[in-house]
Amino acid sequence: MSPSAVVDVLELLAQKSFNGVERKELYNAALKLAWSLESEQDTAQRLYHGHLPLATAQTGIDLNLFKYLSEHSEKAFSVKELATHCDADPVLLARLLRFYASQCMVFQTAEGKFAASNITRNLSIPGTAAGIKHYSLTMTPAYNAIPEFLAQTKYANPTTSAPFNMAYKTEMGVFEWRKHNPKNAKAGQEFMAAQRMGQRSVWDGQVPMHDFALSQEDLQNGRVLMCDVGAGFGHQSIDFRKFNPKIQGQIVVEDLPLVQDMIPNRPELAALDITVQPHDFMQEQPIKDAKVYYLRNVIHNWNNEPSKTILSRISQAMARNSVIIIDDVVMPKVGASWKQASMDLAMMTMLAAVERTEDDFASLLAGAGLKIREMWTYDEDYGDTLIVAERIPSRSSSPMQAEDGTWSTQ
Repeated sequence: MSPSAVVDVLELLAQKSFNGVERKELYNAALKLAWSLESEQDTAQRLYHGHLPLATAQTGIDLNLFKYLSEHSEKAFSVKELATHCDADPVLLARLLRFYASQCMVFQTAEGKFAASNITRNLSIPGTAAGIKHYSLTMTPAYNAIPEFLAQTKYANPTTSAPFNMAYKTEMGVFEWRKHNPKNAKAGQEFMAAQRMGQRSVWDGQVPMHDFALSQEDLQNGRVLMCDVGAGFGHQSIDFRKFNPKIQGQIVVEDLPLVQDMIPNRPELAALDITVQPHDFMQEQPIKDAKVYYLRNVIHNWNNEPSKTILSRISQAMARNSVIIIDDVVMPKVGASWKQASMDLAMMTMLAAVERTEDDFASLLAGAGLKIREMWTYDEDYGDTLIVAERIPSRSSSPMQAEDGTWSTQ
């Protein structure tokens, strides 16, 4: 097939309507095709200039360029028109637009004329803008420290300090460091709230809901339906309520005071019977006997020892029929996608943490006296999976219920 014929096929495919799975399969196949055709110089130049798309995307966001083009997607603009809107030097903007067009961040329709592409529209979404800011502001310096850090540690797998610590010359962990760097903290939290935008909600009928049911006695006694641990702004709890309005019971969202002080949607939380409670999940869990303890993208932020502490604190607060639901990436043993592998190295870089396989999770949970009851993968592209865990009964004796309703073995 000639190069022009390949282009024709790709254009036809781009016009076709695909479902989510088909689109992702085609996208990944197209990437592999492009990489398989790279010459030595293609590979070198792609890697040499790898920082430029992120840095220049931030500039385009700051200039309000992508948003403006997306809002007027039916029109192609001259450089002069865009420079006037963006209040930028036309010569500089022309150079940026030329680069954006080479990356398909915009389309060049004619000499000196530019219009929105699908990537322009992606970059105009507030959630994408939050992620671009977080990665350009906080992540990039840490990524740049990877080679030196790994060389100095003789290529040991990081479990305590991380490239982040070398990049920022600090012994503090990321979450403690954020307390002293509110600009970075705000960008990071906004990114966390939006990082799976466009992804179908896990609560939208994708997984069984049998664990989310309280008896009339439970409801009368005020038992908490779900404790959303490390909940950030509570966006997952809000989604749960919106997709399951008939499920009764209180929801509590927990996170550090620093995070909760930035919550922008408190009225919405209150209207949905969602309570905000400050809590450090390394400490004793104050919500006892909840039906479900839910952790979304929490465990992957920590290596094994802190993760065992987090899970043990919850386990100690559980009733006999409570469960922990870990909503996290489960890495495949073969054929991890570039998104999954990249996220794993991001966790290593910032937190000396890791994305885990099913076997890794089983081992981790066992160390906290828990076991996997069942699992559902709801996004194959990322490997996002709900892991339902319950306590391992003691073989030596029957469980005993304490006055606070929690269960233990003697």
